[in-house]
Amino acid sequence: MELIQSVEISKLGFVPQKLGDLLEHEGPLLSLYIDRDNPENYFLYKWVDNDEKCNRWAILPCTSKDLLAFFEGEKPLRELFLNKPFCFVIDLDEHLQIQSIQIIATEALPEEFLPSEKSFFKEGAFSVFAASYHNILKQKANDPMGNVLKELSELKASQAETTRALYDLIKQREVTH
Repeated sequence: MELIQSVEISKLGFVPQKLGDLLEHEGPLLSLYIDRDNPENYFLYKWVDNDEKCNRWAILPCTSKDLLAFFEGEKPLRELFLNKPFCFVIDLDEHLQIQSIQIIATEALPEEFLPSEKSFFKEGAFSVFAASYHNILKQKANDPMGNVLKELSELKASQAETTRALYDLIKQREVTH
């Protein structure tokens, strides 16, 4: 597998719960997850590499606003990645057991890990689940009071996520020094 400049961490800091696959070809290529304990926190799992032992996934934290911008064709998937300061890279074996978890600055991701510049959502090219979830997000976006609560929740989640990531980086550096 491609070597990446990242920091190995011991855990993700969230409990992934799969909602469904957005894009498939002989298996999932792009999947949508939430944090089981904080379901307003979304994560896109993008398959990026493999070897004889593991499949590698880039995990991008995102908000419902990010997802809706993607589904509405306002932003390509690549822009969602590049607008985030970091993502996780996880290696899973054939039994879906975690072999490695790393955190990496998205600007340090190898070009081949990033979606193409034309990675816009096209309903026919993506799964039925993707189209269904797009409709769910549109309905939620049309609820004005829900939007206020959602924005506050996303801000809190983003702050907690950044704090966890920084804590893991500090902890890792203390171990190596």
